Amino acid sequence: MALCFCSVFGSDSAVAEVRRFTLNSGQVIEAELVDVKPGSVTLRVEGNEAGMAERDFSLADRRYFRSWLRSKRGLFDWPGERGYRSDGTTEEVLPAGEPKVLWKAGVGAGHSAVIVGGDAAYTTGIRGGKFVIAALRLESGGEIWQQSYPTSAGAGRAVASPAIDAEAGLLFTMGPMGRLDAWRLKGGANVWANDLPSKYPDATLPRNGLFASPVIGSHLYVEVGGPSYSLVGMAGSNGSESWHIGKHRAIGATPVLAEIGKRQLLVSRNDYGLVARRIATGTMAWDQAWQGGGRASPVVVGNDRVFVTAENTCAMFRIEGDRTVQIWSNSNLCSPVSTPIFHDGFLYGFNGGALTCIDAESGGVAWSKKELKGGGLILA
Repeated sequence: MALCFCSVFGSDSAVAEVRRFTLNSGQVIEAELVDVKPGSVTLRVEGNEAGMAERDFSLADRRYFRSWLRSKRGLFDWPGERGYRSDGTTEEVLPAGEPKVLWKAGVGAGHSAVIVGGDAAYTTGIRGGKFVIAALRLESGGEIWQQSYPTSAGAGRAVASPAIDAEAGLLFTMGPMGRLDAWRLKGGANVWANDLPSKYPDATLPRNGLFASPVIGSHLYVEVGGPSYSLVGMAGSNGSESWHIGKHRAIGATPVLAEIGKRQLLVSRNDYGLVARRIATGTMAWDQAWQGGGRASPVVVGNDRVFVTAENTCAMFRIEGDRTVQIWSNSNLCSPVSTPIFHDGFLYGFNGGALTCIDAESGGVAWSKKELKGGGLILA
């Protein structure tokens, strides 16, 4: 992954903006947005300023805060597997021409994404029989800190990406054998560790040890695998369980936070198909049976559709309240590992070794290029 960053000069003050904000409780606040910092915001309500935790707001508001931070301060981060929107896109503007390699660093073998928060990049890998977690300086690639623990060779791969909780100052990692850890962003000290196979011994664990990346919302969300622990909501501060729900076997696909039909949901793909749960309680909003191999995450399209892709098939579903309706299904964008990206009515991904663009409305192929054979995508 190419990492781009910029320096900003000038005052820390910003022009306040008036907006209606919605809390997770449903309460609506009309206020001026004064400032945004990682994990917290400052609002002015009737002339009084108050600091509030970013996690207390709706998903739409949290994304607005991140966009505001980028537009006002030029600050960009990538706090989880598919960015701050969970859709593989960024508002960052890349310079024209071929990107210049600024530095290289190795932390071992694996498929973890590089995530970014503040002036540091974080990633994981397997090296010398150990699972390695590394924090690197954005400017130079120099090591800030590194942690590791032994892992069984050949029993799993470093595929899950870390996730940053900036408000709590924590980095969460999922090891190849299902060990979930919280680390201090500053210094790398281990705060807690949960060995999921030991904690949930009756769970049907993901195939081939491919655990999904942890997801941060109002809770820390982890796909475990059933029969009763398909999804677990945890307290990020200590790893204690808040709730668990579900019965479906996990396939290693990372869930996606989304707002669909004015509901804040966590949309998962598992061996049953698609399952959407309310983020506060984990209760089911809707589900859709759909079979297909691979571990690509679902793609939310607009505010009422979800796209899924697997080894030999893909499909688009429309969400109508508590039920789903299949709009189309074909084999035009079969991407079992790399999650496609939606933008302006089109889906982009790798299909059979070719970079492919399809029309999200019809599923028809707009174009296909074989020059690029495969990999992950980011839209900038």
